[in-house]
Formats: sequence, C-alpha cells, structure tokens
Amino acid sequence: MEKIIWSSRFETKVPEMDQQHQNLFRIINQLIEMRNAGDSERDRIFEVLKQMSDYSQYHFRFENNFIHQGTYIGRTRHLDAHDFYLAELKRFIDAFTAGKGGLTTEILDFLKTWWSRHILETDRELAVHIIAQGLTFSGWD
Repeated sequence: MEKIIWSSRFETKVPEMDQQHQNLFRIINQLIEMRNAGDSERDRIFEVLKQMSDYSQYHFRFENNFIHQGTYIGRTRHLDAHDFYLAELKRFIDAFTAGKGGLTTEILDFLKTWWSRHILETDRELAVHIIAQGLTFSGWD
C-alpha cells in the first residue's frame, strides 16, 4: 500500500495545525509500513492504533478550542466529523482487539481517505475562520 505523503496542498496556514496533521500522517505511514512489511505482532500494531486514537483526540481538542471561538459557521458539521471518525476508529480497534481481523486495507484506506478529505475540506475551512478572526492559542500543548 502506498504511503500518504504530506505536501503543500495539505497546508492550512495555521502552523500548529499543520504540524499536528504531519504527525498524524507519520502515524498512518507507520501502520502502512507495518502492513507492507507483513508485521503481524498484534501488541505492536495495537500500540500504534492506540497512538493514532490518542493523537487524533489530542488534535481534536486543539481544534475544538478554535471551533468554539467566534462565529464559526461550520461548528456542528466539524464536530460531527470528529465524532464520526472517533466512532469508526474505535470500531476498527475494538474488532482488532477482539481478534476479528488484522491491520486491514479497510482500516488504512479509511485513515488515509478520512484525514486527506478532512484536512482539505473541513480543516481548511476552520483555518480560514482562525486566520480571519485573528484567533490564537499560544502555549497550548
């Protein structure tokens, strides 16, 4: 499976958001590398899936700080997208931990497709809001 490659087309012009997106791509690519190498060590795969879940939640908390500031018209749609993603990722992880499959193409395709679309559409819209409103959140980690 091909890795997901970060390029300028994914940039939102919000440096903290772009850095977090690059980190998410790195985690996805780590899973792809494991799949491509035929790694079947379930504990190791689970740890990276958990890292994906944890870092996604961290990233969503970061975004939520901006979503709730000002008059962001995409608030409900954006939050619904986060909820959908987290529910799907949980479903994949639960199935994996229950022994109902391995690191499948379905999981990897979902991660690649969802993050690409989310960044290019929803997060770009949020970035416009952040920049237009002059919002900052310095010192957040």
